[in-house]
Amino acid sequence: MDMKKYYNIFTLCIVVSLIVSGVLVINALITKPSYNLLRDCTIKIDSWTYYTSLDRSIKKATLPWKPKYREGSMTIYMNSKLPKLHRDKTLFIKSYMKQIKVLINGRQIYDSRADNDKGDVNDYGMGFHYLEIPRNYTEANIQIQVFSRFPQNVGRIEQISIGSKADHIGNAIGESGVSNLMALGMILIGVFSISTFLNTFLRNSKYINLLCIGIFTLICGSWIIAETDLYQIFYNNSYIGYVIEYIAFYSMPIPLLIFIITNYPIKHKRIIMFLISTLTIFLTFIICTSAFGLMELHQGIKFYHSILGISLILLICVLSLEVTIHDKDFILFFLGCILMIMFGSIDLIEFYSKPEKSSFNHFYVGMFIFTLTILINVARYIIKLKDEKVRNETLMDIAYKDISTGLLNRRAFDETIQRLNEELKNHSNITVIVVDLDNLKETNDYHGHIHGDRIIFLSASILNWAFKDIGEVYRIGGDEFAILCVDKSLEEVEDCEVKTRNFIKEIEFNCKKDVSMSSGKAAYDSSIDRDIYSVFSRADKYMYKNKRKRKEGYYI
Repeated sequence: MDMKKYYNIFTLCIVVSLIVSGVLVINALITKPSYNLLRDCTIKIDSWTYYTSLDRSIKKATLPWKPKYREGSMTIYMNSKLPKLHRDKTLFIKSYMKQIKVLINGRQIYDSRADNDKGDVNDYGMGFHYLEIPRNYTEANIQIQVFSRFPQNVGRIEQISIGSKADHIGNAIGESGVSNLMALGMILIGVFSISTFLNTFLRNSKYINLLCIGIFTLICGSWIIAETDLYQIFYNNSYIGYVIEYIAFYSMPIPLLIFIITNYPIKHKRIIMFLISTLTIFLTFIICTSAFGLMELHQGIKFYHSILGISLILLICVLSLEVTIHDKDFILFFLGCILMIMFGSIDLIEFYSKPEKSSFNHFYVGMFIFTLTILINVARYIIKLKDEKVRNETLMDIAYKDISTGLLNRRAFDETIQRLNEELKNHSNITVIVVDLDNLKETNDYHGHIHGDRIIFLSASILNWAFKDIGEVYRIGGDEFAILCVDKSLEEVEDCEVKTRNFIKEIEFNCKKDVSMSSGKAAYDSSIDRDIYSVFSRADKYMYKNKRKRKEGYYI
């Protein structure tokens, strides 16, 4: 398959993934929130007993808590006694992907599935549950039934407490504040990177690596926020967090791999392109199957971990082969990549070996360090490109500008005429003015060349000031200038000539012999001119004619 077809298929997969992801997120946004926020001091309920639908023997549980991992779904029955309440309170339950029922003295007061518009078909449970406890249930028996179709998370309860909204917000921020600050920082980095890319793109400088790192950090920040569930304090809908969490996690490596092949001259680029293709196809598949109800997003997690593990091994091998032939920036990036993979591996091992204690705290740190190494690389890369751009602009100035006057030179004039010759049909009027200084040689002989150079510079400044709004002024010889006015009327040109004449009258030079300007102008006429060079030739003849007759001379 040639590269063009490959890129077309890749682009199609990305577009499909973005569209379907948008549909899922919009669908999640319009899902009805399933509980009310709390009001009113915080009392944690830590003393619990439990039994399961598979084992009726009663055991003790201390929060945070998760029963021994079992294959297959089961229901956990947790029992305790409510503390003495002096007024109405709100019960707060923090769990992970659970369907939860709450009974007080045997009477059901809450069912997450009953309040979820998606029902049993797509019930993802709630990350945060809030429910009002009636006044007459003080010191009553409470039972919480927890169920999940994802066995890894069955019975995983982080916190059960009674208190006010302010207290719970403070507790949640205290527990995951660092992670969310890190996430916020990454989102800000992403927004800054993308805005910088757009700014450079509008200036015809396409830093694709900036776009890639911007998307990568935005995805990482969004994933951390969705993973910590802190957003549910303010926007009470776990389904939107579920969708963002898994889509972000599945798509995270793609912009990173694209960044690698756009920022570094990798020899084994085809291997990385293969990894990008594989991950993109998986992302498209899992999103589409979820959208059509064929499977849920979390059901692809084990397969994704397998693909991700193989991809990381191949990536490390490829980057290891490149380390010896690249500079310090690449080595810094490589070390950051190794650190992120190491920290992520710790959490991944814990995820499967100790699911009740699993978290992504190590991965958050590794990801943040890695992002900083990428930003350092991108910053140094942009500085290098800026330096090259300045050098190129300097060379262009030397090639196309007259150093002593700052005007464009003869080369720029000739290239502009060639371009205009190719675009004659696109312009309504093209006027060429040729200006030459008189008696400059005598001035140089009497006053010296420094004085003559000042007159040339002053003449250039006057012409540039007078004609800058309607044309471009060129120095095409020692004391000869040309002015090109494109799509400007003869009246506008004559107004600028008058402006030049009036300005010159106000200037006095201490010269033994008057220095004057002689000019000639001609406008393109298709009946007599074959190209702009013909117009220039006619203007030049008129200038010499006027120089001899001194009728159109402007005196300094």
